[in-house]
Amino acid sequence: MNAPQFALRRPRYADVVATLALFIAMGGSAYAVSSNVADPNSVDTAAIQNHAVTTPKLADEAVGTDEIAPDAVTGGKIAPAAVTGTGLAPNSVTSVAVAPHSLSVADLQGTSTAAKLRVAIRARSCVPVKFTVAGATAGSAAFLSYRPGFKIPRSLVISPLSVASAGVASASACNLAGRRLSVKNLGVRIITLR
Repeated sequence: MNAPQFALRRPRYADVVATLALFIAMGGSAYAVSSNVADPNSVDTAAIQNHAVTTPKLADEAVGTDEIAPDAVTGGKIAPAAVTGTGLAPNSVTSVAVAPHSLSVADLQGTSTAAKLRVAIRARSCVPVKFTVAGATAGSAAFLSYRPGFKIPRSLVISPLSVASAGVASASACNLAGRRLSVKNLGVRIITLR
């Protein structure tokens, strides 16, 4: 069996025009696409409509401090918990920027420890007292307060605390009375700040 033979015929005018129209149409749209792409750094603020640039259209880390005008970002524009301690420059938050009663010991670098004071002091004398304070570091500022619900002896005076070694706050407990003072389980709170 012989294979059928196809005779090449001369292209018709309509076929040539259709093929040319196809190539021109495809080439024209490619030119249109390439001519609509802006040159790098050629689009300025005036050329952008309001609200045209949204978060999904920005590359990661595309906006840095150099692109933000001074005082452009205020507290109302920052999402809750978006800025943490690592996102703040040293000394960038001062007391003026902190709302009254908005900080607790948990917000500061320090410790808060509940303890019990047990001490016997002779009349008109002082004795050293030590408190174990987990997490306290040498040189930390330390404060003592009395816990609610405990009766504080009138003749008892405790000196300012110091943290000379890690984990230990020390002070002097003094008895101003003319007789011996015995303190058992007086509730105190030790707060340290670094």
